[in-house]
Amino acid sequence: MFAAPAGEKSLHGADLSHQSRSACACSFSDLSGCGEWFDLSAQPVLRRSFTFGGAQLLAQGYHITHRCTGCGRCLAACPQGCIDLSGGSATIMQAHCLHCGNCYTLCPAGAVIKEEAIKK
Repeated sequence: MFAAPAGEKSLHGADLSHQSRSACACSFSDLSGCGEWFDLSAQPVLRRSFTFGGAQLLAQGYHITHRCTGCGRCLAACPQGCIDLSGGSATIMQAHCLHCGNCYTLCPAGAVIKEEAIKK
């Protein structure tokens, strides 16, 4: 299965014999967990969370509360442009948020909260 034609080398010039590849053949098992994937080709970047094996998705990221005054500082600070201020107070479009925390850091009203370890 791992045999290479005689004299053939890998892209980096290493020997492709079974002995040189045997250390690379490994496996692991993870029965449950969660993660995220990003579509970097989309503008703004698209982020999605997923779980497997019955794991629960934990809320994370940032949320803008009713204390928002609509000053717009978060708009200018968001690298993804995923904050909407059209309704008078700011709302984060969660599918695009990278959880950088710029809005949290710059909000003068303290309207942005960080969500951690809250089960959805």
